[in-house]
Amino acid sequence: MIELKCMLMVKELSNSSIYFSKLINKGISPLLISLLLVINSCNLSYKQSKSINQLSKFTAPFINYDGLVFLTNINLGDGGPGKTLLFDTGSNICILNTTIVEKSNYRVNRYVINTDFYGNTQRVPMIKIDSITIEGYKFFDVEAIVADLNQLFPCQNIDGIIGSNVLKRGSWTIDYESLKLSFSESSIIKNKTEGAPFKLREGLIYLDLTINDHPFKKLIFDTGFRGDVNLRSNDTIFYSDSLKYYSKLINSLHTQNTSLSIPKLTLKDPKLNQKQVNQLHILFSGNNRFIGVDLLQNNIVTIDYLSKNLFIHKPIERKYYTTKTIGLKITILNNKATVSGLLKGSAADKAGLYLGCKIVQLNNINLENITPQIRCEVESKISDMLKKESVSIKAENWNTPLTIYSQ
Repeated sequence: MIELKCMLMVKELSNSSIYFSKLINKGISPLLISLLLVINSCNLSYKQSKSINQLSKFTAPFINYDGLVFLTNINLGDGGPGKTLLFDTGSNICILNTTIVEKSNYRVNRYVINTDFYGNTQRVPMIKIDSITIEGYKFFDVEAIVADLNQLFPCQNIDGIIGSNVLKRGSWTIDYESLKLSFSESSIIKNKTEGAPFKLREGLIYLDLTINDHPFKKLIFDTGFRGDVNLRSNDTIFYSDSLKYYSKLINSLHTQNTSLSIPKLTLKDPKLNQKQVNQLHILFSGNNRFIGVDLLQNNIVTIDYLSKNLFIHKPIERKYYTTKTIGLKITILNNKATVSGLLKGSAADKAGLYLGCKIVQLNNINLENITPQIRCEVESKISDMLKKESVSIKAENWNTPLTIYSQ
């Protein structure tokens, strides 16, 4: 799948202004995902009607897709079937997929102009959802923007994103072991010394993080970001001797297949806030810092928006990832298997592959024409094969396949 990073800035067409931005870094390999929206000068706070809700809490099952939390069977009150929504703390407004809105009778309240990370703009509708119902509990009066999410999540059949204009109405616990998501209208973390205090700005959670002995301020806790940690581009000054460079194709809502080179780093046995973990993967891109969901696998996390505290219930024990790699990512673009990621100096780079190169064969799989019906299945197989010690590959202009070994 496509690894994505985009930033949206949105301005209302009336006298008041709305600015929201979303940085998505989704490796539909190691997903999110996701859309980071930052809204300014917009009052999106609604009082939850307790007189209608008979419940004050609920627990719902979820699907774990590479760390991303997908809730299914969600009722949007539109008379249609249950919807699939992404739980995303990195988005401070809900988003509905254009395909859902086109089939329903939602009334557009207003239009906004959004500008993505690359300066491309588009006029986007803002709608109001009367209620979002999860396991019998109703969240009333929810505003959402409308965007095409299919290109960001081509294999998840996603209908929308639950942002913090809903999430901030209570406390949440994500249990990655039992695959359960729990909500309470009340504060869950009574003793603030149990967790990590955070600041809430425009609905986004900001944490401080110390990596080894170096403090980094204002990392956004983003359950829509599939990765460990993303630091700012200029944070590379602290690690300049150990960096590798990864080139990839970036897709945003208004930008297709833009190439970008991103520094990356793997730390062995680092300390996070003085607690040891066995490995940490860091990307350096953009002007924001993020903590992603890869650090949370097989853990239980409580996000208490009311007490502004986040608690990770167990020590972070991560699966160890070898640093040996073929250094290649392949994504299906326009029915063609395309090199969408390439590690500089890797075996794939030395073999002569390049960003945008078309691949016609991988091991025994013919990749010359991949229909939309089999795209997701083929991408999954490609991802598995590229994790092996070696792979036989044939590019579009090669006469014969070449076996590439990880290094």
